[in-house]
Amino acid sequence: MTMSNPDFPVESGVPIPEGRGLWHSPSKRYPWHSMAVGDSFFVPGSANGEAAYLDPGVRAKIFHQMDYQRRKHKKLFAAFPGDNGIRVWRTE
Repeated sequence: MTMSNPDFPVESGVPIPEGRGLWHSPSKRYPWHSMAVGDSFFVPGSANGEAAYLDPGVRAKIFHQMDYQRRKHKKLFAAFPGDNGIRVWRTE
């Protein structure tokens, strides 16, 4: 017997949009593998009345990927808040 959740009804026939989607792997969304030491990339946040606001889920994915790169590929990264987002540098 399948239980149904009224908050999340199951729908059929809804087409899948083209593109990567919101939950695409951070390792493919951001240029981790193509960065040399000293390179950086910027992840824009949203204007939330603060100088540098980044969605906590996005921030967690970035920091998780930084830790993964450190453990698996011996690459070190540093991230600092900037104007309306966060900048990530490869440091080693």
